[in-house]
Amino acid sequence: MTRALAKKLYPATDIPDLLVTTRVGHLERSEIEMALDHGMRKAKIFEDNGLIIGVFLAVKDQIRISPESIAQFIEPVSNIFAV
Repeated sequence: MTRALAKKLYPATDIPDLLVTTRVGHLERSEIEMALDHGMRKAKIFEDNGLIIGVFLAVKDQIRISPESIAQFIEPVSNIFAV
């Protein structure tokens, strides 16, 4: 697994000094689903405590967005990580 500061990947991020995962090895589909499910459960806790208003999670080719209404504000991933 490789991680980097969020601001190095996307300067306009709201989490500039946090490490984000940028690369993982092979994951089975069940592991991807489990990771996304876990992330969504954590996000729900943060939302319930007023810490976030939405979440975008991506693992390999799978994504989760909540609430769906925030999708219109998310820049396409291909634009964010374009090299």
